[in-house]
Amino acid sequence: MREGEVIQIGRPVDIVLNPADSYVADFTEDVPLMRVISVGDVMDQVAETGPGANGGEPISADAVLEELVPRLAAGATAFAVQAEDGRALGTVRAPAVLEVLARDHGRRQGR
Repeated sequence: MREGEVIQIGRPVDIVLNPADSYVADFTEDVPLMRVISVGDVMDQVAETGPGANGGEPISADAVLEELVPRLAAGATAFAVQAEDGRALGTVRAPAVLEVLARDHGRRQGR
């Protein structure tokens, strides 16, 4: 909101990544992307379905990318994105997470 007027409505990730104007961009510039972008936002969808259809450690599509950082540091390279019922939804690979981290760093350096 700006002066009582709603400027933008949406999911936090959409607002942070695609601000409606410079006011919203300034307001959200300190929001860490790793805390608002979910695994489901960056996963590659998979054609196969069923438990174990994807390679990598299992992770929920709702998990935020920040949750993956310690696992990446420990050597994980891919994550099997799963629905609550265990269905394979897709895969998130380390480069996709690192790309978001680099984008976040670039946003902060560009101030």
